[in-house]
Amino acid sequence: MNFAALLKELLYITRLKSGHLAAALGYDTSYISRWVNGVKLPSLKNNEELLRNIARFFIANSGAEQLASLRRRFGGAEDALMSPAALEDAMTRQLGEAYSAQAGSDPAREGRVAGGNAEIIAGRHRDQLWDLMITAASEVGRDGSTEPLGLFTLTPLHYFSNRDSDFLDRLRRAVPANRPINIRQFIHFGNLERHRDDYCRTICSFLSYEPADIRYDFYELSERVAERNTALVLRDGIFVQWLETPFSDTPYVVTTRSREMVNELYNGMESYTRKHRRLIERHTNAELYAAQYYMNYLMHGSFRYLLTTMHPISMEPGLLRELSAGRMRPGRGQDWGVAFTEKTFTLPRSAVIYKSAMMSYLYDGVITLFDRTFTLSKDERVRHLRGLIDALQTDPELDLTIIEDVNPVMCRRELNISAYMSDGAVFARGLSRRGSPEPPTYTFTSSRLIDSMNGFYRDLQALPDEYALRGQRVVDFLTHGIALI
Repeated sequence: MNFAALLKELLYITRLKSGHLAAALGYDTSYISRWVNGVKLPSLKNNEELLRNIARFFIANSGAEQLASLRRRFGGAEDALMSPAALEDAMTRQLGEAYSAQAGSDPAREGRVAGGNAEIIAGRHRDQLWDLMITAASEVGRDGSTEPLGLFTLTPLHYFSNRDSDFLDRLRRAVPANRPINIRQFIHFGNLERHRDDYCRTICSFLSYEPADIRYDFYELSERVAERNTALVLRDGIFVQWLETPFSDTPYVVTTRSREMVNELYNGMESYTRKHRRLIERHTNAELYAAQYYMNYLMHGSFRYLLTTMHPISMEPGLLRELSAGRMRPGRGQDWGVAFTEKTFTLPRSAVIYKSAMMSYLYDGVITLFDRTFTLSKDERVRHLRGLIDALQTDPELDLTIIEDVNPVMCRRELNISAYMSDGAVFARGLSRRGSPEPPTYTFTSSRLIDSMNGFYRDLQALPDEYALRGQRVVDFLTHGIALI
């Protein structure tokens, strides 16, 4: 990253103006604007403290939220509590490297070869690809257009499990709020099968991301070239590819900002996606009812639920119909919803629910029922839980596992959807809150991805005892919960 781009990023992160920086440093505002726009570099001759003074300015004039962003940007997620002095040193160092890069001098230019429209950088850490992309997105996002910002990535999803967890938040902040973001991810199923839990966790995490103006789509890429490639293409912005070769221990990054080359690559990928079906599709409930999707799900006969809110799991018919009568409009939809739910109670089913979701139901009554989130009264909860305990003790085809929010497979904080699985179908949806728009329902269209999600579920179900309650321990937990309601 050059000095102008870094300075522009600092102004954006801290929400400060170039005029504020000019006043603090004693320069004319137009002079600072030339730095920011890459027209001119400041002179460091007889002014060795300038870069440190720039770092001090941004730190001293940032609020708590902006300081946290600066720490993540310059220290990484693990240095969220780094001291102001350490942050100042890190910012000064990177300002110096960016200055040298723009000036074309050593040491920042070491290990770089530029020719024509491309640049090769030696020894760059893979995580820094995200920084290159954020900077480019910030520049493209402010070109005055309101068209969706388009990004393709061939990056294997198991790499995402080790990336800075707030990448999507940083991307959203870097692009004006009135500009939607479309990200299309290519998946190679060989990688998926080798890194199943990492892939499924990352997919669920992306589907859980709440802002409706970031759309994440997935496509299969069967070519073997996808197995080892880490590449990102931002329309009108940048192409970045991470290279690992068998001939050197040194990794390389190839980048180009040639708009013609970048868009040629982007358009080729877009053409590919037009000919292939998404691996996960978005629908409204009305669309799925009209297409008989839920009936298809029911036909597969054995169900597995991964729950972030309570689900009936098992409920006596009388209570189910009372809840329907009190909370749904009479009509065909009500009758169908009750009949569908009752049918699931007669088939083999298991559920994995996060402990916080179960506690929320025990003490607040929050439950997802008939595709909506309701609050049940104490009497309704007690009646339901007693029936559930009885079913767990007498129905051999019913299983319930309560898992800790923090566990080695997928933590609750990463998941804001519930997933409903069978051997031949998987769908997922977020919470449907009263007064809020209906969340989309995501249907999985690939049999291989469906199989992987079922395997991911079984890994959650098989967590060690220190992370999970099963069998009699679940019955005891629910019994104690009833006593405390």
